[in-house]
Amino acid sequence: MLPPGRVGANRRSSLVATHCITLRPGFAEVDGKEIDSEGGLGGMYRRYIGAYPRFHKMDGLCKLGFVASELLLQAERAGGQDERFQQDSNAGGQGELSPQGSSAGECRETTSEHRDPIGRQDEPSQRGPSIGGQGGPSQQDSNTGGQDELQRQEPTEHDTGRAVILFNRSSSLAADREYIKSLEEGYPSPSVFIYTLPNIVTGEIALRNGWHGETSLYILREHNPRLEEQILSACLQDRATRSILGGWIDYADENHYLAELQILQVES
Repeated sequence: MLPPGRVGANRRSSLVATHCITLRPGFAEVDGKEIDSEGGLGGMYRRYIGAYPRFHKMDGLCKLGFVASELLLQAERAGGQDERFQQDSNAGGQGELSPQGSSAGECRETTSEHRDPIGRQDEPSQRGPSIGGQGGPSQQDSNTGGQDELQRQEPTEHDTGRAVILFNRSSSLAADREYIKSLEEGYPSPSVFIYTLPNIVTGEIALRNGWHGETSLYILREHNPRLEEQILSACLQDRATRSILGGWIDYADENHYLAELQILQVES
């Protein structure tokens, strides 16, 4: 994860990290506060988000990005920085993050032992009981047609000014394996094939939120914070970009994944 505070700069402006999240098997932390991660990505979706049946169609990488981004946006909403949520603070899942568990400036860097979701480095250490997650289980998702998308207002400067910039090294490997399996079984799956494009995760996040800014996923040989900072800073050349949801997101399977995402605001 990029260090908190000022992240990168050019002649015009710099990026400041305001909220951050880390998700890996058995552990979830938002703005330095550990929350209940029991049940993995599916459990966190039901506990904190819900009411978005499209989630169940996603591959693992998209589910990881979706859950991480939703929890980040709940933290931003609690801080009063996201205008989309100011009028209706009760929208979304039944167990949204408490404002007490989300405050800017508490982002902290994760140690290198947790960088690799494929398991080629040390396994994550065991953690104590989680905190946060005050809400109970959410209601069952609605299966009624057309209910999987929240109603959105017309695009605003906020919608067009937020970019989604992600990095990983495994690309869409998990979905690729699933698609190869369907080929070997003689029934190629179109629903799996679409997720063999790794940048689909950025599109899912933008679609969910009605954002119209840049969406990109860069595949790197390894997690490289300095290179990632340079790429994120280069996004500021587009004067329409006012904030970025960005960071590292890698998924191998339900037991090996890592998301380290931040909301980065442009500071002139």
